[in-house]
Amino acid sequence: QKELASKGISTPFEFQLRKQDKNTDKIFAQSEGFKKAGKTYKADLSNKRIFSDHNYLYLQFPDEDNYLFSSMKNILLLSVLFSLLIITVFYLTLNTILKQKRITEIKNDFINNMTHELKTPIATSSLAIDAINNPQVKNNQERFNQYTAILKEENRKLNSHVERVLQMALIDKGNLQLHKTRIDLCAIIQASINTYKLQAEHCNGHIMVDGAQTPVFITGDEFHLLAAFNNLLDNALKYSKGNCLVQISLHNTGTHFLVKIKDNGIGIDADHQKKVFDRFYRVQGGNLHDVKGFGLGLSYVKSIIESHNGSIELQSEKGKGSTFTIKLPANEA
Repeated sequence: QKELASKGISTPFEFQLRKQDKNTDKIFAQSEGFKKAGKTYKADLSNKRIFSDHNYLYLQFPDEDNYLFSSMKNILLLSVLFSLLIITVFYLTLNTILKQKRITEIKNDFINNMTHELKTPIATSSLAIDAINNPQVKNNQERFNQYTAILKEENRKLNSHVERVLQMALIDKGNLQLHKTRIDLCAIIQASINTYKLQAEHCNGHIMVDGAQTPVFITGDEFHLLAAFNNLLDNALKYSKGNCLVQISLHNTGTHFLVKIKDNGIGIDADHQKKVFDRFYRVQGGNLHDVKGFGLGLSYVKSIIESHNGSIELQSEKGKGSTFTIKLPANEA
């Protein structure tokens, strides 16, 4: 026992002293727990003695496995922790790389879309300016007024694009200032419909309203709420297949006002529905990407609705259209 302790082995053991040679196999002594079939370590006590009987010591360690695990548990624990650390770092690194790749793709997509959106009114304005400088146009008041109207419209588009990006930057920084007053929600819905009535007629579409005839007052920012509804109507018309039908309904649940904007457009896959409210996200594939935009519209709508203590939900089915449900608190009035 002292010899084992000097080697750093303190686990309980069983032993057997035994003499073995060609003619003799004799047990001198053994402990009570020694098992003949147990795992045994053998040592020749007569080793390096030429003229000596071969006496052997047999040792068994009943708690060998527990002892080995106990002596190694600290190392094993550190190994497991280190392995988990490596796996975690690898996962975070891989996740960061994928995010950076996604951000790069989004940035490039945003730049391409923004370039297209800005170049179109700039090119149109340039042509209108060249036409105005033509003496034949200068002397024709009607044509002159037409080209000046085009310049105003294209300038409005440019201002709208820039303002949209600036508003999202303010929302991102938390610096967007809302000027909330008592406003008529029905009047805002009707103003949005009037804005897109001509566009709907141009694409042979119809906008129907239900329950938004009598005034409904809430506390909110008229400018931003109108812009939010404009975005939703604009999307409903842009992503239609022709003969677009947009149905707008307003319901009072007592605690909330529910505004549903339903269209019969191309719809959105279930995989993309949770991401459409993400900033810069635009659904890829088919003819969806042919409709240019910044990918800011729905993100802006969600931010404005939530800043009014409301929520927005999407229900859509590919090829059958989409329904956006806006929920605004009635007690804000």
